[in-house]
Amino acid sequence: MEKNVRNIKELNRMGKSWFVLYKYYELEDKNELGWKRCKTVQMRKNIYEKTREYHLEWLHYIISANEKKLETNMLNTSGFDVTTMACIIYDNLTDKKQGQ
Repeated sequence: MEKNVRNIKELNRMGKSWFVLYKYYELEDKNELGWKRCKTVQMRKNIYEKTREYHLEWLHYIISANEKKLETNMLNTSGFDVTTMACIIYDNLTDKKQGQ
């Protein structure tokens, strides 16, 4: 399934859970600071910024990912929480697109 996701290497370098937590912070809740729990924040932010065109596709992919694999993150965030945040973001972004 990963081979069908565009620019998956960049998502993997950034980290799926980190990506979702940062996107959630950016769009939904400025109190979500779990993305700060790593030593490579600036590198991840750089990847995040240069890959914005893939974010919606990546969210869709993460929603269908194995929650247990998402729990292997170093951010102390459950796979269920990551998936839930991804669903909220994805729903809000696709609702906005449909409203245009």
